[in-house]
Order: sequence, then C-alpha cells, then structure tokens
Amino acid sequence: MNYVRNWSALLTLLAVAGCSGDDSSPAGNTNPDAAAEGGQADATTEGGQADATPDRPMEAAGDATAEASGDAARETSLDGAPEASVDAAGDTGADAGSDSGDAGATDSTAEAMVDSTAEAMVDSPAEAMVDTGVPASVIAEPGYSVTLWASGTGAYFNPDSIDYDGVHYWVGYQNKTTKDGSDGGAGFGTTSTIVEYAADATVMAMYSMPGHCDGLRFDPVGHKVWATSNEDGSPHLVSIDPSVADASAAVVEYTIVLAGDASTDHGGGYDDVRFLNGSMFIAASNPSGAAHVQSLDMVTINGTTATFTPVLYTDSLAIPVGGDAPKPLSLTDPDSIAVDDQGHLVLVSQGDSQLIFISNPGMPSQSQSVLTVATQPEDPVWITKATGRMLLVDGKANAIYEIHTTFTVGTVFTAIPYDSTLPGILATVDLTSGVLSPKIIGFNNPTGLIFVPSP
Repeated sequence: MNYVRNWSALLTLLAVAGCSGDDSSPAGNTNPDAAAEGGQADATTEGGQADATPDRPMEAAGDATAEASGDAARETSLDGAPEASVDAAGDTGADAGSDSGDAGATDSTAEAMVDSTAEAMVDSPAEAMVDTGVPASVIAEPGYSVTLWASGTGAYFNPDSIDYDGVHYWVGYQNKTTKDGSDGGAGFGTTSTIVEYAADATVMAMYSMPGHCDGLRFDPVGHKVWATSNEDGSPHLVSIDPSVADASAAVVEYTIVLAGDASTDHGGGYDDVRFLNGSMFIAASNPSGAAHVQSLDMVTINGTTATFTPVLYTDSLAIPVGGDAPKPLSLTDPDSIAVDDQGHLVLVSQGDSQLIFISNPGMPSQSQSVLTVATQPEDPVWITKATGRMLLVDGKANAIYEIHTTFTVGTVFTAIPYDSTLPGILATVDLTSGVLSPKIIGFNNPTGLIFVPSP
C-alpha cells in the first residue's frame, strides 16, 4: 500500500517549517476481528533538565519565514526548527509489521503515509507562536495555535506522561533517571516526581516514586492514580491516593507477579496503564526478543500484590486493517495504550509504527486488528466532542502546551516523538490508510497527549 502520498513535498515542507494536511475530518472506524499485538521503539528521553532550545536544528530551504500576528507583526526565522531526519529510504527505524501483511514503510512505499496537501502549507504561511511562551520553532497549520500551559522546574523536570482525574491534571516528571533502574552515575537521581495540577496549572501537590516514570493513569472506579517506572527493566508499580493528605503515605508500591507460564516473561519493564470496563491493563515494554512473550497484561490487585495475566503476546494474530486474514505480529516495543471511540483498547507498538485495536480484551471473545501508520506514534487520542482541552507534553522542552483549534468529532490525533523519522510533530491519523497529516511541527520531543472533552 502507499504510505506517503507526496514524500518530496513533505520534506520541502519540513525544510521551510510549514505543516501539511487538511485531513481534519473524522477518521474511519476500525473493527477488530482477530488476535494481535505490536511493539514500539522507546521514545522516552533521559538526562537532566530539558533544554527548551531545539537540539536537532533543521536547515531551512531558502529564507523561509512565517508571519506572526500581534500589534506589530514580525517575521520569525525558521532555521531553528527541528531536523526532519528522514533518510533516503524513508526508514521508520523498525522492521515494522514484517509478519503482519501490512508492513511498515520501505523505500518503495515511503511515498504515501503523509497527506499530499503538504505543499499547500508552503504557499500558505504557518502561524508562528508569538509571546505565548512557545519556542519559535513550533509552527502550526492555520486554524491551530499553541500556548504554554505549565513548565517543569529545577526540582522536577523532563515531563513525560499526563492524565486527568475529572478535576485535576497529573504529570509524571522523570527528572534525571535511567530507564532500567541502573546506577546512571554522577548527576543521576533515583526518583521521579508526579505533579498534581489544578485546571489553571497551579501546583496542588507533588509525589515521589522510585525510578524513571513512564506510565501514568487515573482509575475512574478506584479513584487512584497509577504510575509505572523503568520501562526497560526492574520495573515499579505504584498507586497514589489523592485523598491522603500526607504525600508520602499516599504512595503505595506493589509487588509484581506474572501469572501463567514463566517462559512468557518478556524480561523488560512496563510502560503505559489504561482502565477499561473496570479492568486495568498494562503494556509490557522492551521485550527480550523471544518469539512468544507478553506484550499486554491484565492487572489484578490483591493487597499490595499486582498479578499480571498476559492477554496479548508478541506473536499473536491480527487482521491487518483492510485485510481479511489474520497474520502473526512480531512486536518489539509495546508502549502507550489508548481507548478509541468504539470502546476498543488500542496498544501502540511504537517502534513497529503500529496500532493494535483490541475488542473485549481479556475475554474469550477477544479479537484484534492492526494498522500500520507512517511513523512512530505516541499517545493517540480520539476527539469525542467538538469542544475540549488538548494538552501535549514536550519532555525535552520541559513544558506542557495547550493546543487550540476547532475540533471535529471522530478525528484522531497522535504525537510523534523525537526519534521518529518525522520528529516533533502533532498529526492526525487516517484509520483506514495510516496516513498522517501534520498539524503542528517543531516540538522537541512530544511524549504525552490528552484530550479532555468540555462538560
């Protein structure tokens, strides 16, 4: 299948710091039928406090500038926008979907996964973010704008994941920690910071957890926030009870036990958490490479013991979207987890550039389908209401941004992290083809994305 409708136009677009895509209409529904799973490349960064200056400068094609609105319009040089980093073959950085039948982009298919309206943005000046606390490298398609919502500090930095509990927002700051719990040496710490924010970004509380926090999710039934750390190995799982006044006492750590055959232990860490129909699911990240190991587990809590029961394996079957026969996957990097507008659990296999749609997870009637997208996705979100708040976490910029636009119900957005072939982008996803339509470019490393519908 085609993956980039106009690859050369996209490269030109990125070079002049424009964005493409008029694909803001609702994406097609995906109906899972057969079993599958996916992998993902680790997009999480380590290191100290993030530098808001882009670290992947892009060379501008010509003297491109963008007009900015304000009392006195100014021209913003686009030479500092992040580099596109797309090689000649259009490699996605993973042998994505090699067994799925709907494989990732190669040099012969790389001309189809990004919307062909990219050229339009070259002729239609993008909107530069002026006096909003947003770097000039962040360039939005007309109709979109970005403002700074919150920033990390010297005490907590390198934000990664984000969620909403119905009143407050929660952000996991990784600080400077290793992803496998090992000793990083001088300058490295051993804990992450979970910050609870009011709607206006006022800090309400801070909590500490061991390791490198990557997954963070609110349980609407149990009314606790759950967090994972060390996605590459030696993982931790904790819950936070916001009703407990003492921040230390509010955090409870759990002993992780894998149910079933020990040979299915993936040997890595755990990443995102998601709640669906009263059940808790967790992504088994950084699998060892064995043919048949866990990639998605259902979690049962008993006291301070968390029992993980695999519901999806690295070689499970899935029907490619648009296909009719299930094929085995070869997942390498299970990462984030979403819930789509049809109530399916969606596992993101980031390094494989795949979305696995799971119907009735953990039930006898469970089935899966798989969609290969243009490049590595992160935290896809479904727009369920025309009004709401979208927040994007940029770890390397040490910032959380608010995205402003007129939302269309059914549209699917995804962040694209810094180690993708199209880094630092917010895009929409066509769920029938996997085509991406960039809406905002120039972020440093977008790693978290949520949409909160208006009441």
